[in-house]
Amino acid sequence: MSETPFFLFAHGWGSSASIWGPMRAALPEAQTAVIERGYFGATPSWPTVPTGYIGVGHSAGTLDLLGDRPAGCIGLIAINGFSRFSQAPDFASGVPMRVLDRMLLRLAADPVGTVTAFRVRCGTDGGFSGAPRPDRLEQGLHALRDRDARAAAADLKLLALAGRLDPIVSPTMTVASFDRSTILWNEAAGHLLPLTHPDWCAGQLMKFARA
Repeated sequence: MSETPFFLFAHGWGSSASIWGPMRAALPEAQTAVIERGYFGATPSWPTVPTGYIGVGHSAGTLDLLGDRPAGCIGLIAINGFSRFSQAPDFASGVPMRVLDRMLLRLAADPVGTVTAFRVRCGTDGGFSGAPRPDRLEQGLHALRDRDARAAAADLKLLALAGRLDPIVSPTMTVASFDRSTILWNEAAGHLLPLTHPDWCAGQLMKFARA
């Protein structure tokens, strides 16, 4: 690949492209672009990317890139990510379907409360910019419940950066999602590695791109 890597960032559910600000600032030697899902009113956008780019997904953004990534991807970095989220007979570490179905019901009745509670559990103060868009949030939750991208993950050059203290993506879910040899653990981190450990993440991205 070229000496200047190109990273395409995809944020997770209940988040926005702004989560990538600290990491993009820590990558002065790279070109970057971000996908915006529009969960809080921003216009959804999928930027044009060059052949030879590397996808970087946080949480559900990993699942999005595994399922919908543009052509020309040469590798993927999952940050607090997974290749499947919901429980299945061969994926016992996933979240039970009934939990996600209840969350969909709560979202329909109280989008602000549902998103706030989720963000607090992730480790933020719960605040967000802009009004929640229930239609887009519902679409994202359905993808979390229904999508299985384990086969796609097995076919890509991949690195998984995981927080040992992640309250959303358990260590067992991480191990069930990816080959153990591709997982790099941060023993002190939770679910918000792009915000809490941006320099560490950026360093691993550059190592991956240059390998």
